[in-house]
Amino acid sequence: MKKLTKIIMAMFIVVGQTINHSSAQDSTKSVVSADKFKTELSLLSRNVFRGVGYGDSPSILMMGSWVPCEYTEIGVYGNVTMNGLKEGFGNQINSYITIKPFAKSDNELKNISLTSDDYYYFYSVDSMNNFFAWSDQKTNHFMEARIKYDGRIDFTVAYTYWGNKNADIDGVYFEGGYDISPVFYVFAGYLTDRNDLMFQTKGGWTNLGATLKRKLHIKDWSPELNTSVIISPTYQTVANFPGVGKNPISLVASLKF
Repeated sequence: MKKLTKIIMAMFIVVGQTINHSSAQDSTKSVVSADKFKTELSLLSRNVFRGVGYGDSPSILMMGSWVPCEYTEIGVYGNVTMNGLKEGFGNQINSYITIKPFAKSDNELKNISLTSDDYYYFYSVDSMNNFFAWSDQKTNHFMEARIKYDGRIDFTVAYTYWGNKNADIDGVYFEGGYDISPVFYVFAGYLTDRNDLMFQTKGGWTNLGATLKRKLHIKDWSPELNTSVIISPTYQTVANFPGVGKNPISLVASLKF
């Protein structure tokens, strides 16, 4: 718990410094003005995360974030299954804080971001869900640190640095992707070892795939339609829970508003 506290405190110190820096540059812009907030809604045919399907149902993904300055973003996002069932951990609430330390750089460093995520999966039995349990003996939270380079070629390294003391979180996740064109993207993800955050009991190539993007122009707004083919080479080593997908290949469509 001390390690978690130190990391959270360090993140908030950086947030405070970047907000102050931004405010000093332009005191006329309020950090709570309407343009500092973002919302997003996506309709998903399936909730597939790093090669594993959750909930065995179409899902709704909701996201809201606050961007107090160009260096920092703080957000909450969650999934809800459309079939109303709770099996398969398809109902989730997650939060994050992202720091972009080189946002004003005039070189490739501006594409680097540091993120701390809190993942929380809801059990099908309500009595097992204690969102506010933060001791490592009782918690259902997983805390992950990510560093990402986001360009035409992107690369992510993610490490689960805290969770329940009985959870296996040793595996480090690597993911790379490439924008072949503005509408076509390919990606691959690899896990070094077992990781309960990803429901993987063994390391390996967890997901390989491609996404086709298309803007739908409807009067004054343009939702984005994404269609992905995701291959899951490690599908046989996914933990055995009802509703958690063990599919070798998934076709996922999403409509983002």
